[in-house]
Amino acid sequence: MAWTSFKSPAKLFSERVTGGEKKVHPTQKPLSLFQWIIDRYTNQGSLILDPFMGSGTTCVACKKLGRNYIGIEKEPEYIKIAEKRLEKVNNHKITDFFGACEA
Repeated sequence: MAWTSFKSPAKLFSERVTGGEKKVHPTQKPLSLFQWIIDRYTNQGSLILDPFMGSGTTCVACKKLGRNYIGIEKEPEYIKIAEKRLEKVNNHKITDFFGACEA
């Protein structure tokens, strides 16, 4: 369920898969949910920060909706998954990719 403090009703998302994609992360959220949130509460060209990027759902939604994004993820496995998902969005290439940093 998506709820905000704005004057709009809560929205129920019952999607168990992410836009027809196979779930690849244990806490992966529906792409349609993130597109709904980003579309309603940000503007074209906004910069969205996802400090726990996981499989990149927020970044994919941003790219599809014309928003800029910064995604941070510490697990190399999920960085690769996010990169592949983003490449499927209008042949998008990650240009400022720094890779995983060792602790």
